[in-house]
Amino acid sequence: MSRKRGAEPGPLPERAPERKKACWGILTSQGSWADRSPLHEAASQGRLLALRTLLAQGYHANIVTIDHVTPLHEACLSGHVACVRALINAGANVNAATIDGVTPLYNCCASGSVGCIELLLQNGAHTHTLQTHFPSALHEACKRGEYTEPEACID
Repeated sequence: MSRKRGAEPGPLPERAPERKKACWGILTSQGSWADRSPLHEAASQGRLLALRTLLAQGYHANIVTIDHVTPLHEACLSGHVACVRALINAGANVNAATIDGVTPLYNCCASGSVGCIELLLQNGAHTHTLQTHFPSALHEACKRGEYTEPEACID
């Protein structure tokens, strides 16, 4: 009989406690999402009541992560129209860009959320980006077939 099959059940070996690694005050062992605020979480998950409560408690609509991701980026990526509307009404910058040049409009186009796209455009979102290495939101929408005006997709 092998040792594995013949072994008596016993106590599990103790694990060493997991250490948290920090770099410039950011917990790197938790990944790049460690600096997200509760407002980012509420926007990402579409929790409108929580989002409104946090805004009423003083959370700033334009709070950013280390990568300059705003709650509006999160709401747009997830396609939560009501959260996008609430953030815009609270003063969120519709043209905020991450360190990679991603805008909320680009996130809407990438996720295919036409309702969010319309809201952002009605509130002054720019369709083109200054980043030359990154496609514009308009290009992303055309690529995915989400834009309703085909002539706008012709280069």
